[in-house]
Amino acid sequence: MRHTPEPWKLSGPTIKPVEGKSIPIVEIPQYLRSEKAREIGDANLLRIMVCVNACAGISNAVLENKATKDLLGALAKASSETKLKEFDPLLKKAQSALAKPPGK
Repeated sequence: MRHTPEPWKLSGPTIKPVEGKSIPIVEIPQYLRSEKAREIGDANLLRIMVCVNACAGISNAVLENKATKDLLGALAKASSETKLKEFDPLLKKAQSALAKPPGK
C-alpha cells in the first residue's frame, strides 16, 4: 500500500492532503490532552508534515538505507561549516555517530 501523496498540510489537530479527499492522514485528539500535551502534539504534527513534504519523491527504502543516513550526516556537516546554528545539535550527534567504528 502506498502512503498519501505529498504535499501535506496542517489543518487544526490533523494533517491532511493539500489536494484530493479531505480525510485526516494523522490526527491528535487535542481536546483530550493538557495544554502542554497540545503544544507538543502541535509541534509533532508540524514536524511530521515538514519531514514528509521534504522527502517527497524519495522511497522509504532509500530513506532507511545506511548510505542515505551517511549522506545526510555529511550534509549536516556541510551545513555546520556554513554556520547554520539550527543544525548544530544535529551535527554534533551525526558527527559523533559517524566517527564511531561500526558495532560500537
